[in-house]
Amino acid sequence: MCFSPIQLDFLEEGIPVGGKVNVTNRYLFSDLNTCQLRIEVLKIKGWKGTSVLSSNSISLPALRPGQSALVDLQLPDQWKEGDILKITAVGIHGETLTTWAKPLREPKEGIRRYFNSNEIEIYPIKVRESTTDVQVEVDGKLFFFGKKSGNLELVKVGRRFFYLSQNPKLEGVRLEPTKVSWKKLQDGSIEIHSSFQNQWGDITWTVLPNAQLKMEASISQIPTPSKELLGVGFHFPDSLIEKADLITDGPYRVWKNRREGVGFGLWEKNITILRQAIVSKIYNILSLKDTTQISMLPN
Repeated sequence: MCFSPIQLDFLEEGIPVGGKVNVTNRYLFSDLNTCQLRIEVLKIKGWKGTSVLSSNSISLPALRPGQSALVDLQLPDQWKEGDILKITAVGIHGETLTTWAKPLREPKEGIRRYFNSNEIEIYPIKVRESTTDVQVEVDGKLFFFGKKSGNLELVKVGRRFFYLSQNPKLEGVRLEPTKVSWKKLQDGSIEIHSSFQNQWGDITWTVLPNAQLKMEASISQIPTPSKELLGVGFHFPDSLIEKADLITDGPYRVWKNRREGVGFGLWEKNITILRQAIVSKIYNILSLKDTTQISMLPN
């Protein structure tokens, strides 16, 4: 997104206090009395898309260049029932300047609302252990975890294999798991736990009775400069990906030291079209072995 002469100041989590935001005029000469904000409250309907709960426009006050003021967004009473607050700044000539899209709730709460988690059924879990891996099966899904590193190695749904795997080592630091264990929790979940050397951190996979898979990673004693470079890597063959649906900040990556530049929402990346454009240009052929949709959520 390009620079906008109308700037909004949000809290770190992006939720306006009392439905108000601080507006700053960054024009060099123009007043904001002819500008507007278009405001939408959206609801995420799983992977099906989004719906508009409310939509309105407000006129901005007369602010001279460099001035700021607290502006009431005039949100409806049910705005907190939505998942995304989308605000578009309209300039002095009626042109769209930029759009902000902010989540209205934390990811943990959001996931339950996006996918109606309260209606998910509970299934029995079976565990098979071999000398090399731990296999956890629930509702026709089979998850393979390596006993050496505790990493996710493979996923099978029905008769179909999904070659999604986790890199056994942490990215950005030379650490390897020193202890791997698994146990059954009181709610029936299966937990696979990996500890790293010198108690510097651990990774825990949990297979839930509702057939969902959860991963938690924690780092404790690694120096701060190294923590900023850490990551957990995954692998999935590019040739098997048709598209990717994500509920996250998008549509493109921006440098992490920039607070603005992306908007929260449901994004779809059609990887097949991109691959066709690249491959046909270079080799003039395209060969796909399979098509698989990968769905991702923020932690």
